[in-house]
Amino acid sequence: MQSYATYVAATIHVRMAAQRSHPEAPSQLRVCLAALEENSVTNPGVKRMHRAITGLMSRLGVAIEVTSVGETLDLSSGLEGFDLDAVIRWVESGPNTCQDD
Repeated sequence: MQSYATYVAATIHVRMAAQRSHPEAPSQLRVCLAALEENSVTNPGVKRMHRAITGLMSRLGVAIEVTSVGETLDLSSGLEGFDLDAVIRWVESGPNTCQDD
């Protein structure tokens, strides 16, 4: 399930990166690709997902340098103010509780 969610996110980030109007899209795509690459070692289905994303990148003219998950994720910065407890509460509350604030 996690790999599928990563795949869906990657397709969105590829399209956003192709539009070049979302400066954060390439770095977010890089994280997705690195995660898919790492998970594909033990799961052939994830390998197909990774190939589909790189194929979409090629068709849309998106080129980024892909690194390993460890190199891609720098958790020492960028998480200040991130409320993990709020995310956990949202996940635990169930799938039909999205609200527009």
